[in-house]
Amino acid sequence: MAGVAHEANTPIGVAVTAASFLHDKTQVLAENYSLNEMSQADFEKYIQAAEESSGLILSNLLRAADLIRSSKQVAVDQSAEEKRVFDLRQYIDELLLSIRPKYKNTKHTIQVDCPERMRIKSCPGAFAQILTNLVMNSLIHGFDGIETGRIVIEISRHDQEIRMRYSDDGKGMDDDTLKKIYEPFFTTKRSHGGTGLGMHLVYNLVTQTIGGVIECSSSPGKGTTFTINFPQLS
Repeated sequence: MAGVAHEANTPIGVAVTAASFLHDKTQVLAENYSLNEMSQADFEKYIQAAEESSGLILSNLLRAADLIRSSKQVAVDQSAEEKRVFDLRQYIDELLLSIRPKYKNTKHTIQVDCPERMRIKSCPGAFAQILTNLVMNSLIHGFDGIETGRIVIEISRHDQEIRMRYSDDGKGMDDDTLKKIYEPFFTTKRSHGGTGLGMHLVYNLVTQTIGGVIECSSSPGKGTTFTINFPQLS
């Protein structure tokens, strides 16, 4: 939430500045009008300033509102495991917006290939935690020492099953690390505060909460790919 607050600070700050500017211009115009000193040129300049300022205010407040709404929905879903129908593409976009503060100051990019209006019935809270942990795993481990990394999230439907293919072009893993990634407390970042529970949590959420299967392929220097298949719940 601290990251979300920091991210929302910029559009809110712009909106406040624009509102203050518009307020000052309005006071000047009102004073000139009361003194019968308002010219047509003054009025035209005010209209232009009002249009520009109100546009800035609206666009930036909408941006802040989207961020807060997305973060609120993700927070609610992460606190519960109840299943519901939701738009998967919209949910992924909201989730990535809520964790954007984690990578916005980097050159890393995240590409989402998911059909529009793909409505599914599943556990959005579990899905949010799965995707969040995968992204953070790429940022912390996969892109360690890499300035520009790329994450691709591909979603497709196969009958009543959903497939998510998550891949990054990071530094990858050797066979020994790959065999242990789902083990609890296994981490290559112990000295940097890593707990080794992220991928263990992902495995449990996939196999137990949403009833799916997860596979991982990786090799040094060639990135990492996770393929997750899970059914739509009835």
